Amino acid sequence: MSAFKAGEVQAITNANVLTTGFDAPCVDLIAFCRPTLSTALYMQMAGRGLRKAPGKSDCLVLDFAGLVHQHGTITEPRYKKVREGDGAAPVKVCEACAELVPISLMVCPACGAPFPAKDPEPVTLRKPHLQEFDIIHGINPDDVQTLEVTEWVWKRQTARSGRDMLTVTYYGCLSDRPVTEYLTVLHEGYAGRAAWSKVAAMGNQVAAHLPEGLLADGDLDAVCAAFNKAPHPSEIQHTTDGKFHTIKRRTW
Repeated sequence: MSAFKAGEVQAITNANVLTTGFDAPCVDLIAFCRPTLSTALYMQMAGRGLRKAPGKSDCLVLDFAGLVHQHGTITEPRYKKVREGDGAAPVKVCEACAELVPISLMVCPACGAPFPAKDPEPVTLRKPHLQEFDIIHGINPDDVQTLEVTEWVWKRQTARSGRDMLTVTYYGCLSDRPVTEYLTVLHEGYAGRAAWSKVAAMGNQVAAHLPEGLLADGDLDAVCAAFNKAPHPSEIQHTTDGKFHTIKRRTW
C-alpha cells in the first residue's frame, strides 16, 4: 500500500480490507466487484476515490456488481428507511474529510478529527431524482428492463415461513445480472394460485418437453428437473424492486 500511495504500483485489489477508512487521495478509479445490501457501505467504497489530489480532476467508477442498479447513483443514493432490527447502522459525516462514520464514534477513523460532544442534527436525505448530469446513471425501479436469456435454472427452496416454493433464475450474458423469480406455489390463497398459474403458463410454452401430468402431481423436485431440461425463454421483460424482480413478459 505504501508503494501504491507513492505511485510505484498502479493498481491494487482487496477483499473487504480497503472498503472503509483507507485514505489514498491519488485514487482515480474504483472498480466495484462485489455486491452489498448496505447503501452506506456502497458510499464508503465509492469514497475511496473521491479525495482531491494535485493533478487529479475526476474518478472513474466501474460497477461490475450491480450496486448502482440497487442503490442509485453516487450523487443520488437511495437510502432505505431503517426499521428496528433491519437495515444498515446509522452513520454521520466527518466535516474534515467527508468520511461516513458510524454514529457511535467520536473520532473519525480516517483523518482523526474529533466530533463535537453533542450529537449533530440528523441528516435529511433528499428523495432520489436522477439527472442527466449524474456521475453514473441509475435505473428507475419502475422501468421495464429486457434480458436476453441464455439459460434458466429451476430450484426448490424453503421460504422463511417454512413452506417450500420454486425459484427460477434467468441468466443472460456474462455482464448481465441474473434475474430470480420466486413462485410461492404451496402458499394458501391468491399467492399460491397466482404462482401455479405462472408455472402452468410456462408449461404450456414447453408442453412437448414435459412429462404428462407433471403439474397435476405437484412434485416440486420433478417440476424443477423437467423445466431445467425444457427450452428457456429467449427473452424476458421485468421490473426491479430492491433485490426482487417481477416478470412482466416471457418470450420463447
